[in-house]
Amino acid sequence: YVESVRQARSLLHKAYKLSDTAYIAEAYYLLGLNDETIEQFESAKEKYNKALELALKRKDSLFVLDIYNELGNIASLHDKNYKLAEEYYLKGLYLEDKIAPNDKIQFIINLCWDYLELSQTNKVTPYLKDIESYLDNATKSNVEVDLGSKINVFYILGKYYGETGLFVKGHSYLATAIDLAATNKMYEHLSGAYKADANLYFKEGKADKAYEQLQNYITAYKNFSDVSVLKKLKVEEVKYNIQEYERKLKNAEKDKEIADTLAASKSELNTIYLIVSI
Repeated sequence: YVESVRQARSLLHKAYKLSDTAYIAEAYYLLGLNDETIEQFESAKEKYNKALELALKRKDSLFVLDIYNELGNIASLHDKNYKLAEEYYLKGLYLEDKIAPNDKIQFIINLCWDYLELSQTNKVTPYLKDIESYLDNATKSNVEVDLGSKINVFYILGKYYGETGLFVKGHSYLATAIDLAATNKMYEHLSGAYKADANLYFKEGKADKAYEQLQNYITAYKNFSDVSVLKKLKVEEVKYNIQEYERKLKNAEKDKEIADTLAASKSELNTIYLIVSI
């Protein structure tokens, strides 16, 4: 990770020397990713926005899509600013002629996830065709897809159909999400699917089934929390390593300044000595 930061800063330094806006934007984006990884979200947003400004000026649509997605994710997952997240995701979808199918579904998943969190089920409806088309393609044995995205699609469809009163269909999709998440020990996805399934049973008035899924949710969430604690410890370790790198970098810069000052002073003394000698 420290090497990634070092390379990104080196790229930024060289790009500014060359006045190359493409590389400057790429460097800011990489630094933003590094900040997001260690949960320095305000710093990440600042760097992403610098990269976005340059990418928009260059009309680099593919790069713009990546930045919109990252800014949308921070707005949604960290800031809980769903309105701003929606703006970023929709901006990405407006570039439909430039967006690859896999990127498009990711924007749709993120958007629909937030709509369901806000109980805006009607806003999911226009995207059902895209979601189900993706799912049809994803279930083909010869097609490689991102497992997390696949589980999220089952989750979205399960929650959507459950919210619209089609409980059997909703439970069916959620059961598949639960099975995939449990098999692959993806506890965050698993806990979310169990919770959604419990809520559907509550709506149906099936208290026993709701309680059962709620207990499963608690177990899955505990496993997720254990993983999160380990991740948090890793993040803190990375933060410490970065701070050490920055401290050494500042010390090196100070040493260079001192060396430059001494060299300049020595040169000045030599000049004075020559003048005095004459």
